[in-house]
Amino acid sequence: EYLDQLKAKGKEALFLNSYFQSFEGQADTTRQYQYNVDFFMGDFVQVENEYGQRGKSRITEFIYSEDQNGIKFYPTFMSTEMIEE
Repeated sequence: EYLDQLKAKGKEALFLNSYFQSFEGQADTTRQYQYNVDFFMGDFVQVENEYGQRGKSRITEFIYSEDQNGIKFYPTFMSTEMIEE
């Protein structure tokens, strides 16, 4: 039991000292995948930035905006890394 407690405490310390990066983006509304239909808050999705870097990131926030110019989606992602492919 003591060893299990030590392992749990170690995992907690590792999590608290992990490097996380949060970033925002705008979702392409012309694609076939829709928020709350194909993917949801907390899901991991494949993202790509303007430099061609790709990585899996968790959706942590999602802002939906609609005005006379149309519908826009602004997701916030949390990632531990971005990789180049």
